[in-house]
Amino acid sequence: MTDKDYALAIIELKTKDDILRDRLIKNGSLWDGYHPDMRALHNENIHRLKGMMVSNGFPRISTVGKEAYEAAFFIVQHAIDHPTVIKKYAEDLWSEAQKGDALMIHYAYLIDRIAVFEGHPQIYGTQFDWDKFGQLSPMGEVNFKAVNTKRKELGLVPLEDQIVRMRAQAKKHGQTPPSDFEEKQARFHAWLKEVGWRT
Repeated sequence: MTDKDYALAIIELKTKDDILRDRLIKNGSLWDGYHPDMRALHNENIHRLKGMMVSNGFPRISTVGKEAYEAAFFIVQHAIDHPTVIKKYAEDLWSEAQKGDALMIHYAYLIDRIAVFEGHPQIYGTQFDWDKFGQLSPMGEVNFKAVNTKRKELGLVPLEDQIVRMRAQAKKHGQTPPSDFEEKQARFHAWLKEVGWRT
């Protein structure tokens, strides 16, 4: 597979995700937990991407272009049923970012996602979900001062400003908090154990 073919194949996977996401948004079923159709597609996409990476290596910006590189990151970020895949990709992404062939902002998103799923404080404050008060908020424990220092290093706005942005965006897209917060949390923690994020 040439680098161009590799890039096109990665972009095709992301396009499938975009199409399904749009359909679920339109019928109002995307926000009620992890939709089974979305979960199935995420698992299919990461399986296919992993197979391509065996033969073609890490999808670097210099080899597949920025669009395909970002599409690959998108696919991995959504592969939440696969802790080992996300952790390994984060390590490789860090290495490539040191060489200018990946973006540190993507590393920040992945390590925050790993931290949240493993029950640790976020480093960059990139992961949001509905809190018990029905507000979209950073997930887990967050030290605002430490997080804002790390966000500034990457050129990100302070977390306080990002919270305002995220809540405005949720309102614009008609996102609403779960009808039963405790029940959603119970399902979330059961899933964390099911797929191996926690014991």
